[in-house]
This record gives sequence, C-alpha cells and structure tokens, in this order.
Amino acid sequence: MNRLRWVVCLVVVLGGSVPAVSSSPVLSAQYDPMVFVQVNDAVARNAVCNDGTPAAYYVRRGQGTGSHRWVIHLQGGGMCYSGATCQQRSVSMPLLMTSRGLPSMRTGSGVQSPSAYDNPDFFNANHVYVHYCSSDLWSGDREATAESGGWHFRGARIVRAVIDDLMNPTITPSPNLADATEVLFSGGSAGGAGVMVNLDEVADRLPHATVRGLNDAGWAVDIRPYESSIPSFLAQTQQGYALWRGVVDASCAAANPGAEGRCYIGEYAYRFLSTPLFVQQAQFDGAILRLLGVTPPLDDEERAYMLEFAAAVRKSLEPVSAAFSPATATHAIAVNEQFWSLHIGGHSLREVLGNWFFGRPGPIKLIEVRSP
Repeated sequence: MNRLRWVVCLVVVLGGSVPAVSSSPVLSAQYDPMVFVQVNDAVARNAVCNDGTPAAYYVRRGQGTGSHRWVIHLQGGGMCYSGATCQQRSVSMPLLMTSRGLPSMRTGSGVQSPSAYDNPDFFNANHVYVHYCSSDLWSGDREATAESGGWHFRGARIVRAVIDDLMNPTITPSPNLADATEVLFSGGSAGGAGVMVNLDEVADRLPHATVRGLNDAGWAVDIRPYESSIPSFLAQTQQGYALWRGVVDASCAAANPGAEGRCYIGEYAYRFLSTPLFVQQAQFDGAILRLLGVTPPLDDEERAYMLEFAAAVRKSLEPVSAAFSPATATHAIAVNEQFWSLHIGGHSLREVLGNWFFGRPGPIKLIEVRSP
C-alpha cells in the first residue's frame, strides 16, 4: 500500500461523515435539533478551516436540571501530514477541509441524544458539536503559505474560539459556558486525540466547573504497522506536528522536545494530563487495523497481528483509571446508539461513563479479554 492510498483510507474511516440533518422542520421540545453557528469574527481570530472558511459548530441549549451541564464534542475525520497527503485529502474528503455547504441543523445520538430514555445523564444538557475542518488533530496554528501547501492549520485556534464564544453572553445567552458547573469535553477518533491535546487548557479556562474528558477511539498505540510500507502513526504525527506548527499539551511537549508527536499518542500523553480522562478504545478496532494494513479476508498472520494489537491496547490502558475497552471491531461509539447498546459484562459505555463522571457506585473501568 503506497502512502497516498494509506491517507485515503485514513480519512474515509475515521469519522469523516457529514452531520445528519433532521428531515422535520417542526420538532417537539424534547427533540429540538442542534443548530448551526459560525464562529464569531472567525477570520480575524484565525479560527478558520483549511480553505480559510470560518469554523463552525452546532448547539442545542440545555433545559431544566441540565441548564448548567455541557457536552462539547469534537468531530473526527483523520488528518493529513504532508503536502501530498493534504492534496489527496482535498480530493477524497473535501468536506473535512471547509465549512462551506454545511447543513443548518443536525440531530444528536449517543451521549448527545435528546432522549431521556436513551441518554438519561446528558439528554437535557447543553450540547455542542464542533465541525472538524483543520485536518490537524485539532492542534495546528499555522496560516496558509506556499510551504503549508496553501492550507491553513488552525485546530487549536478553533477550539479556543468556540470556548470563547460559548462563554460570551452576547453570542451565547446566559446561562452559558461561563456559568457551567459540569463539562464533558469529548471527541471521536481524531477528535479524541484533539481532546487529549486540548483538555488541560480547556479545564484551565473553566476553573468554576468540573471538567472531564472523553477520548472515544482516538487512543493510538505505538505499534509497527502490519504492512511495512505504511508509516507508523508516530512518524505521521511527528511530521504533522511540524507541518501544522502543532500546539499540544504543554507539559507533554516540555518532556518530549523534538519528539512532540508522542503527545498525540495516548500511552505517552496520558501521564501528563492533570484533568481526568476517560478512554473508549476497542481492541480490534477495524478502522485502525485497516489503516495498519490488515484487510479481509484475513490470513493466519493477520489474525496473529490483530491479537498483538489487542494486547498492545490492553497494556496501554493499564495506567488509565477509567476506560471501556470491548474486544470488538467497533470504532467511535460515543455519538451513536452503541453508546448504550454495546456491552461488556452487561455494562454499556453509557453506564460506565456515567459512574465515572458523577461518582456513582459501579464499574468505571472495563477491559474485555477474548479473541475477535
């Protein structure tokens, strides 16, 4: 597999879908959709997508007991890390490099579902879904130049601008994020990596609130790819960090001068975080394994590699205090119905995450051990 084919796979499988749009223009209060919001004065604040269009997000305001609770979710969608891979991304997944043409509404599922039955802990919270269009694991801070391939990489600026807008009463009426008591900062796949690199900074911005992070399938392990022609994830993130002029967790960067790409990889980054982080990572994640060169139909060598990958995931999670790791091929599950339907020993991610977030009795770390 050549490098460009590898990148095409990367952007296709890592959560790069367009947000779903409600087909009904009139919905009951319980099922109000999330509405499109453009980052305020985005161009002047350098909170822009790869193509220079303003960054954007979707919001559904909380009600009742959830009016001071927030769930802020970073969309996934892979990355590009060189001029060639970014050019290929612009052809294969152009919607992940712009805010142009986004729908005016989206519906939420999983932890962002408005159903009290499906999502009892967070159904009436304030929900924010941030569109991914920077291709930099939510970490870049570089303007478009010839050396950057003509692309902006402003993921870090986008996160900061969204937090600013949600705290500004002229943009987000009170009670807004400045009045929050509880914040779940979550992300899927590339968004999960984005949570890790931004989590402590976001928590520092919100000292009045209990802030916790959820990395949903963005927990990379440093393992050799099955196919030797594929560059390792660490090699890609190190190259990407230089291209994007990445901004990662400050304590991790200080401990890894010249090797800041490690700060995108969970097993290296986790110990530097001051803010609590919950990790959801499947041990036979089909999306990640395909990127590593494992493709059906499987032979004995590929099955052996899958077991090696699963063991590496389990080992990487040993120091993590709160986790949900099924022995499945699932990828990101926090914002779809697998949030409540996928179980380990009879317990769902919804239950285990809720136990951890609210300090309830019950399991907060489940690591399944079985063959695929």
